[in-house]
Amino acid sequence: MKGFWLTEEELYKINAVILLGSGWKLKQVKEALLIDDETLRSYVEKYRSGGVKKLLETNYQSRLSHL
Repeated sequence: MKGFWLTEEELYKINAVILLGSGWKLKQVKEALLIDDETLRSYVEKYRSGGVKKLLETNYQSRLSHL
């Protein structure tokens, strides 16, 4: 797609869901992508509750620099 880029973090999230969907076990995905249980489970929960759109949402706000 022209003009459509994903961050490394977004790619990891999508890869995790794809691997789980293709039959990989949680432990295998966790070890392959070097992520912890809590992170992987949160990816799955977000994907199940709202698909890729929900999976890729970021819910943090950056702080303003005090410089």
